[in-house]
Amino acid sequence: MAIAAAYFLPWIDAIFFSFAGYELGKLYDGMAALQSGFGDLMGEAVKEEDVVKKPAWVYCTYLFPLIGIASALINKRIVHFLSAVYVLAVLAWIVLSLSSVLQGMSEGSSSEGPSLFSFVGIGLWITILAPFGQIVGGFLCYSSKPDHSIPASAE
Repeated sequence: MAIAAAYFLPWIDAIFFSFAGYELGKLYDGMAALQSGFGDLMGEAVKEEDVVKKPAWVYCTYLFPLIGIASALINKRIVHFLSAVYVLAVLAWIVLSLSSVLQGMSEGSSSEGPSLFSFVGIGLWITILAPFGQIVGGFLCYSSKPDHSIPASAE
């Protein structure tokens, strides 16, 4: 359930703005509109390969609330593990794609550039930690089966 709640908390938290997980699609749409607006202002058309496009991982994050609620309602070990693996895989995909973008931004300059984790908000931290909690909880809650046998003294 923490994954579902964290999706609506700030994932990106910079000085002047913050975006929740569900707003990431709007963020990319806004960047594309801003880019085309500047292109129109300058009188140049933006090349197709330079247009800001919404990455595929944005669409994969739309399942986070559904997975968080489903794992809480179904409450089976396999569902907890599958939802944790899915969320961790999508988060790894996000980190790898964004770190390559930030590395590309800092190649031409002498400075290191911004760190990916300098913009992380509380919602993303919860989204990162919640799958580990699901895995640990799955092992702890389901590792010991209750003993429903009749004690020897009761016979």
